[in-house]
Amino acid sequence: MVMAQRMHCQCCGRPILANMGVIAHHGFERPRYGQTPSCFGARKLPFEVARDALGLMIEGLKNSIDALRKARAEVAAGHLGDRKVHDLRDHDGRIRMQTEFLAEQEARFAGWQQTHKRAGGDWVKL
Repeated sequence: MVMAQRMHCQCCGRPILANMGVIAHHGFERPRYGQTPSCFGARKLPFEVARDALGLMIEGLKNSIDALRKARAEVAAGHLGDRKVHDLRDHDGRIRMQTEFLAEQEARFAGWQQTHKRAGGDWVKL
């Protein structure tokens, strides 16, 4: 059975055109900032076929969280006066959000199984 040409991005999980065999470039419009750069999962195989880009993104998230924790420790050790409380709260929020996102992505990675393959220029369900 031939499936639609929209497949899910390994990294953001959105259904994106993949009629050329890989996920198309995609980002999103941000108010006051314009178009974002393309997602890390762009030009990679869809999630239904592979999870390698997701694995790389997970490693990047872990490194980012480590860097945020180090920066937070430096703020905590510093003498920034009134700004210190705000900066610590900001770091704590960013660490919490990235840690939650990391847990979601690790669950997606752990539960992955291939569901499609490319045949004759189309995606077909296994």
